[in-house]
Formats: sequence, C-alpha cells, structure tokens
Amino acid sequence: MSLEERSYGVGLKFVPTVLDNGRISLKVAPEVSELSQEAVTASVVNSTTENSVNKATTTMPSFKTSNVSTTVQMREGESLVIGGLLRDNIVETVNAVPLLGELPILGALFRSSEFLSKRTELVVMVRPTLVKGSRDPVPLPTDAFVAPSRSEFFLEGKLEGRPPSPRFVD
Repeated sequence: MSLEERSYGVGLKFVPTVLDNGRISLKVAPEVSELSQEAVTASVVNSTTENSVNKATTTMPSFKTSNVSTTVQMREGESLVIGGLLRDNIVETVNAVPLLGELPILGALFRSSEFLSKRTELVVMVRPTLVKGSRDPVPLPTDAFVAPSRSEFFLEGKLEGRPPSPRFVD
C-alpha cells in the first residue's frame, strides 16, 4: 500500500499560444476539488508466506472533483467567461434523547433536526494581454531599497533606512 499526496481546492491551468495578427489561442482548464465527507474503505492483503494471508481494512479519504477544459481563440483584450462548476453541500443533523427520541409519536418532542444546504458556483473570467518587450531595464522595487544603519535598526526598529538627501551643486 502506498500513500499519495494530492492537492485540492480551486485551480486554474491555462496554456496561451500567440498566433498571427495579435490573436491568442488559449487552453483553459479550471478545476474544483474537495475532500469528501464519505470515506472509502479498502482491504489490504499482505502475504508473507504462501500459507498465511493477513487482511486489514483501512478507511481513506476520497475526493470530489469537477473540471472543465476548453480551447478558444481570442484577440488581445477580449474576455472569456466560463461558469457551471457547481458544488452542493447538504448537511442534515438529528439530535435526540436516547430511547425517547425513537418513540413513534412522542419521539418528535425529544429530538431536533437541522438541515443546511449550501450551493457554490465557480465563474472564471480570463482576459489575455500581450506584453510588449522593452530594451530599457525594468525598475525593480528593490532598486530604491536603502539598508538601515545600525542605530536605525536597533534603536528605532526600522527595516529600511532613509534615502540620501539630494545635494545641490551651484
């Protein structure tokens, strides 16, 4: 038996391909997965010798997955909307006093029930934009960083120093 690590939640995979005249071919694949409340039971058979077989039953979590995939051709700035990935969570809880809650007619007085329904729909909106190259280097946020002096760091608790003041030359 082996364990497998799986990621779950909301995911979006896309592969853009730039075509001629500013068109973009875009493969989009959104996915929603969650842990299921119902467990899956698997039987594991271990045999050390031909005559003895050990059986064990293990309960493992399962996943509910909804996904869709499409490929479209778009122009820069156009929008694509994909919807329809639905998730329905229904929970029903019954609380009862032992034995009294099971009585045929009077049992309703000794129990309470709660019904909770939650419906979620995932809508994905994609708007591709072509990025133009530049010969000038792009300024980074760290270009303007000034390390604090020891006194600024230890005495004032600052993580960034003061930029040098501009000097005017006549």
